[in-house]
Amino acid sequence: MLESKSEMINGNNLTRLLLKSLRHDPGLLGITLDADGWSNVVDVANCVELQFGEVAIEELKASIALLVQSERIEICGSKIRASYGASIKRKSQQTDIPTCRLFHGTRVSIYRKLERLGLRSKNREYVHLTSSIDYAQAIARKWPDGLVLEIDVKNALIGGVGFSRATSHVWLACHVPAEYLMAY
Repeated sequence: MLESKSEMINGNNLTRLLLKSLRHDPGLLGITLDADGWSNVVDVANCVELQFGEVAIEELKASIALLVQSERIEICGSKIRASYGASIKRKSQQTDIPTCRLFHGTRVSIYRKLERLGLRSKNREYVHLTSSIDYAQAIARKWPDGLVLEIDVKNALIGGVGFSRATSHVWLACHVPAEYLMAY
C-alpha cells in the first residue's frame, strides 16, 4: 500500500489512508471508532503526527477539507467519521424515504448475477446508490463494460427495502432484490 513515511506526506496518500481508516481499518492510523463510526478529530491528528510527523498535519487538514467537501466524511463537533462506504458495522443508521430516482453504476459482465441476486452489500455494510445520474454514469465509466441500473424505488419501498440517506446524493440499502433493478 504505502512504501514509506515520506511517501505518506503526499496528500493523496494521506487522504486514502484517512478514508480507509475511517471506513474499514482504524488500526491503520491507530485510531478508535465508537459504535456509530465516530472518532475524535484531535485523536486522529495526534495519530497522524505520531506516525508521520508534524509536517503531515497540514496535509491532514487539506485531506479532511477535501473529504468533507466531497461528502465522503462528516464532522460533527469534535467528531469525525466516514459518511458511507464502511465495512465496519455501525450501531444505528436512520432510514429515510427517497422521493427521487436512484441509480447504481456497475458492469455488464456481472449483470446476469445481479438479475438473480440483486444488489448486495458484499464486504461493505450497505449497497451504494445515488440520486445523481451523472455520478452513476461516472462510476459505470470506470469499467469498459459499464452499465447504470435504475432502482424501482416505489415498488422497492412497498416490498420492504429500507433506504438511508448518506449524503446529498448517496443513498444506502442493505439489499436491493433483482425485481427492483432496471437497466437505465
